[in-house]
Amino acid sequence: MRKQVWIHLGPPKTGTSAIQKWMVANRAWLGTQGIMYPEYEVGANGISSGHIHLLLSESNGKFKVDPAKVKSVYKQFEESPYRILLLSSEYFFYHAESLAALLPKVKFIAYVRCPIETFESVYNQSVKRHGKTEPLSFSKNLHTTTLDRLSELATNIKNGKVYFRAYLQSNENFNLVSDFLSVLKLECIVDNENTNASYTFEALETKRWLNKFKLNSLNDEIDSALQALSEGTRNYTLLPEDRKERHFKQCVQNLKLFHTKFHIKNANILFNSLSKRESWHQMSQDNQRGAINFISARLFELHPKLYQRVSSQLKKLPSDNSDNVLIKEFSRFHNIRNILLLPAFNLYKSKASMLLKKVLPRYE
Repeated sequence: MRKQVWIHLGPPKTGTSAIQKWMVANRAWLGTQGIMYPEYEVGANGISSGHIHLLLSESNGKFKVDPAKVKSVYKQFEESPYRILLLSSEYFFYHAESLAALLPKVKFIAYVRCPIETFESVYNQSVKRHGKTEPLSFSKNLHTTTLDRLSELATNIKNGKVYFRAYLQSNENFNLVSDFLSVLKLECIVDNENTNASYTFEALETKRWLNKFKLNSLNDEIDSALQALSEGTRNYTLLPEDRKERHFKQCVQNLKLFHTKFHIKNANILFNSLSKRESWHQMSQDNQRGAINFISARLFELHPKLYQRVSSQLKKLPSDNSDNVLIKEFSRFHNIRNILLLPAFNLYKSKASMLLKKVLPRYE
């Protein structure tokens, strides 16, 4: 039996969490298909670093490929009944050349995403998980760090092959996990599930504001609640109008050049998505009040206990705080006892909505 090693590189912000979550949940099924997908630790939020510790070791705060670990894993695979060893970690994206040198005829899978989307998604993540409070700043030219690294590793890897796939967020016409499985010649019905989803614009701006106050004990709950919100502006860009045309032109040029040199499977869907993205809502981060107003109402309605705890923390801040107006805006429902009065609040909201529809036919 011919054995193969496949390594999923990511890179970051190309749906790695969704792919890994499905693989972990379906390890038994993968095994019946002859695929060895080793176990690893998964966080409470379902997110992990994949197989990082299976092949890499940390030294002085940096991860490096550990030849002894690689040899051990490959030996276990050789002695197993499986035909494919499948490993996944975004950390491997930075160590692909070293892994290729140690693993015979290894095959890599990497997804290619629009650089504008990647840049904005990285920013979204920095607000979600890393406490960023500053608005996003675009340079004069397009950020192509990830695309440049993909070009570098594709050029450098001699003992192995890299398979590039077009990345899109899963929708009615594209399922990321199904696409990933197709590389391995596998077919399975996969439901669309958005793991580690980006925030709506309103959630992004509210979380960016809340990050100022170091609500450490509540951050995970706030993140989960904001990710789950379906209401708000989803198809948006923070790219300023005066740089939009230049950045989109550079984006198309860079992707076409990459496709010509290395070939992106299903590149057409990537370019089609770019043409649609130009019509996305252009949002400004100059005024957070509207977003905070919107999100606080949603939290009060859907997560009343969390809303009360966040409001209580904010109200403890000094009264001369420069954000006092926004704190009052966020906490305007604080004195309402949610469990008792939430039904009345929902009835009020429903009647107000009906009235608006009568007065303003276009109101939605």
